[in-house]
Amino acid sequence: MSPRAVGGLLVETDHQVDTRKLVPALRAACEAVGVQILVQTGVTSADQVLLAAGVWLEDASSRRLPRLGMRPIKGEIVHLQGQPLIDHVLRNSDIYIIPRAGGELLLGATEEEQGFDMKPTAGGVLDLLRYAFEILPGIYDLNVTELDVGLRPTFSDHMPVIAPTETEGIFIAGGHYRGGILLAASTAHWIGEIMVWDVAVLGGGVIGLACAFELARKGQKVVVIERDQPGQQASRVAAGLLGTAALPLGEQDDILPLKLDSLRRYPQFIAKVESIGRMSAGYRMDGTLWVARDADEDEQLELLHNERTQRYLRSQRVTASEIFQLEPELAPGLVGGLLVDEDIQVDPRRLLAALERAVTNVGAKLYTHHEAVGGEYDESAEAWSIQLRSQPLSQDSGEERDSIQARNVLITAGPWCDQIIDTAGEAGSPLSPTGVGPVKGQLLRLRGPRIIDRVIRTTNIDLAQRRDGELIVASTKEPEAGWDLTPTEEAREELLTRASGLIPRVRELDLDEQSVGLRPAVEDHLPIIGPAGRPGLWIATGHYRHGILLAPGTAFWLAEAIESGQIPDAISAYGLERLRTSQLNSEAAS
Repeated sequence: MSPRAVGGLLVETDHQVDTRKLVPALRAACEAVGVQILVQTGVTSADQVLLAAGVWLEDASSRRLPRLGMRPIKGEIVHLQGQPLIDHVLRNSDIYIIPRAGGELLLGATEEEQGFDMKPTAGGVLDLLRYAFEILPGIYDLNVTELDVGLRPTFSDHMPVIAPTETEGIFIAGGHYRGGILLAASTAHWIGEIMVWDVAVLGGGVIGLACAFELARKGQKVVVIERDQPGQQASRVAAGLLGTAALPLGEQDDILPLKLDSLRRYPQFIAKVESIGRMSAGYRMDGTLWVARDADEDEQLELLHNERTQRYLRSQRVTASEIFQLEPELAPGLVGGLLVDEDIQVDPRRLLAALERAVTNVGAKLYTHHEAVGGEYDESAEAWSIQLRSQPLSQDSGEERDSIQARNVLITAGPWCDQIIDTAGEAGSPLSPTGVGPVKGQLLRLRGPRIIDRVIRTTNIDLAQRRDGELIVASTKEPEAGWDLTPTEEAREELLTRASGLIPRVRELDLDEQSVGLRPAVEDHLPIIGPAGRPGLWIATGHYRHGILLAPGTAFWLAEAIESGQIPDAISAYGLERLRTSQLNSEAAS
């Protein structure tokens, strides 16, 4: 440093970035999430256009927009190379000196209004060297390796423009002047706010995240709105047992095709989620052992086995002695069983974490602690305006309101879907409620040594043990409890009694957690998947006890429907109109 320096200000929180490394990294990140970068191309088409062409913005806008007064400010930078001299960026009113790895120094930058001239000038270079020498005399021994010239885009007030234009579908991000690198992240964020999304998903449980993942993989611009953290409701409490066998018989008939479709999709779905999310989802094919405690239950298992055989679904009857060979910890007195080797299980909490990361890695946006409080469809723009309210994170933080625009809105808010439908109907003709409501379920998480190798099921209890020793004991069904989320001692003792009746050692395990969730259900216990009565409005809810199982199938077919505008046969039986028809028939009969 020059001995002539009389003082300074150290800002330890400032940082720098090497733009020559940042830009290639950004390009690679864009390509990784499916962005196509067209270089020197001809005509292309797009529903929305963002003009971010720097000083050439006026040329990019052509005749479609009024002249904005963008002008270029020439800046020159000198690259020096030699022995490292400094560790911190040095600045004064005339110059900045930036140290880079390997002994490189950057001297910048001049500021001249010379139109589009991009040739370095001797005067500019000499000024930079003189200013630098006054601060850091050691530069005298360094080599000049490169002279750089750039044109900074600016408007008359030196303030950027980040906004929609008067022309529908055209947006501007320009005029950042000397702050382009600094403001890039916030500009990208706010442009994402004001541009129209292809799909806004309202609800971040397993159904919402799976749908967002499929839609984003198809190239849709997707935003997920979640009033809490993703997957904090029924999805987090689920057991994650993925099988097609169900008792009582007949309960599964109408939903079995979607179950089978979703199960077929599960291996590929998990592979994509784990690969893109870079996390394990706790997916395992351990099989299920149904056990009968008396002759009546054994008869039910025989009927279930025959029904599966007729549907070309594999299962195997096992005797009492074979049951104890498979699972030695089971209590004596069981009379028979049904083994389904192909059944799988997944850890819902790990699946949700992997899905959340995969959704963002594939290019979707996730808004947490926001809820939709109103919606209005603009026929001229063919898009929804969704009003959002932020949830205060503490007593000291107040709520904020914002809005987003989306061509399609997908409601995946579980038992809260009708509350959102109410807000969407306020600005126009009322929307019919779905009738979806909560069914309380309680589940125990125990921990201890491994006592079972596969899922154990009866007509009133399910047991599954994770690789880390966690034993899931599932679950109660409390349709009369409404919105109550209180864990109860009665439910805990009921579950422990049922579980220990099957496996006495359950009582030796530690209770880690008693979880409570609200399953979304409608009267016929079938899901609602499809249009919701307005242009661009869709719904996926009512999956009841099958949300984790049905997530891949629901997401795949609903993404197909939203993209094509046609309802696939695979989900046509689960439309909202079936409930309205049933309601009309009931009213007519009364």
